[in-house]
Amino acid sequence: MIFLFVHIAKTAGSSVNRFFQERLGESACLVHQESNPAWSRPPLPDEFLDGVQYISGHMPYRVFTARLLGQPLHTLTVLRDPRHHVVSHLAWIRHLKDAGQENRLAAHPDFIQVLAEKIALHDLSDPASLSHLVAGLNKEEYRLLDNPQVLYLTHRNRPGEGLDERDVEYAIDTLREVDTFGFVDELGGFFAELSEVVGEASEVREVPHENALVDRYGLSTTNEAQMQALMPLIMHDMSLYERAKHLKQERREGAALPTYRRRDARGHLSQPNPRGHAGGWAFDMQRAGSVQLDVYLNDKHVAVVEAARARKDLREKFERDCAFVIDLNKLKARSGDRLAVFFQGTNIELNGSPRELPAEVESTSS
Repeated sequence: MIFLFVHIAKTAGSSVNRFFQERLGESACLVHQESNPAWSRPPLPDEFLDGVQYISGHMPYRVFTARLLGQPLHTLTVLRDPRHHVVSHLAWIRHLKDAGQENRLAAHPDFIQVLAEKIALHDLSDPASLSHLVAGLNKEEYRLLDNPQVLYLTHRNRPGEGLDERDVEYAIDTLREVDTFGFVDELGGFFAELSEVVGEASEVREVPHENALVDRYGLSTTNEAQMQALMPLIMHDMSLYERAKHLKQERREGAALPTYRRRDARGHLSQPNPRGHAGGWAFDMQRAGSVQLDVYLNDKHVAVVEAARARKDLREKFERDCAFVIDLNKLKARSGDRLAVFFQGTNIELNGSPRELPAEVESTSS
């Protein structure tokens, strides 16, 4: 299994990298893969993953996982309070213009060097100056700072376009797939979870928050006027962060339903037959057992079915019993009703779903 860390910038990623390097050995860890050209030239060389147990980089979740299809993964990410995140990000870029940082500045792409100069010309303690800075960002600069936590997790890729609330929904869907996620303000708990995952029986050792700046150049998360000036850069991240906290609490309480991940979920809903039955198949590539499915009629949850029936063609194709049947007569379904089927507790919809019920269904259920 490979641990895959989606490293959102300025979210304690250096500490996470160190955690795995100390436990797995540096030779088994590939870090900062955003700068490795191998990821942009498919396919990955056969020998690329030999001996690799941990991969991290500043790359969106969907980009990373798409390149690693078929690999057993344990996915990870860390989120941060967007107010602290934007302050840290701006201060980090501004720091590149300080005396003694010339070599670090020169090592960055040209547009980062230009952005550092632009930020240095503004008084970051002044809300009006911050508003002027945000308004003056070009598309490339804005994309770097525009709600980056949502950007890393949404699966929409629209270069040059801004994010919106749909991307927050997509990001939450992605977060439901992530095996282990945590928060910068709860790093101790996150590392304790990781300790269990990597099989450490003893209490996890403290891992310091590395690569953190002290100088914020006048920026403060408690300055409401400053935060309002920066709100265009964090408004969607704020929504994501609040919902992520609730999702984490569900997991802690054990209230969440079994977790299904989009990349592992397979299934199809067939056209209902004249006898008033709808069927299909579904399974999870990472589970040996059956899966549960939520059934909706006209967007109302009406039933849960198990995909565990035997069907010869599916047994030959998938080597498992994964068929299901929905009795539309018992559900009192009628012609024109909209039938939809999802993996239980998720937004992962089966292929072929939804389906509009044909006229034959009404005659059998009336």
